[in-house]
Amino acid sequence: MSEENVEFVRRAFTEFAGESAQTVIEGIVNAGLAAPDAEFDFSAMYPDGPILRGHEAWRRFIDGLPWGSSLSGEPERFFDIDEERVLVFVRITAEGEGSP
Repeated sequence: MSEENVEFVRRAFTEFAGESAQTVIEGIVNAGLAAPDAEFDFSAMYPDGPILRGHEAWRRFIDGLPWGSSLSGEPERFFDIDEERVLVFVRITAEGEGSP
């Protein structure tokens, strides 16, 4: 079952490859590919990094970033954690508002 979870998450990333973070979140939500209580954890990457729980928290987070519309991510590795969780290392890129 857990390998199926990894493949499910991999398909979700593949389906929206190259899209903006906003488009990805909307697509994942609309396609039912993420649980309503899906968790996005940034606490290990940034001091006081947020742990976002649910689709609305993710949308508010993206909307509040100065580079939110240019934010995109490319998955690099997928890890089977347990029957309910898959960890994905994602390379995030963004362009600031003042960048050409």
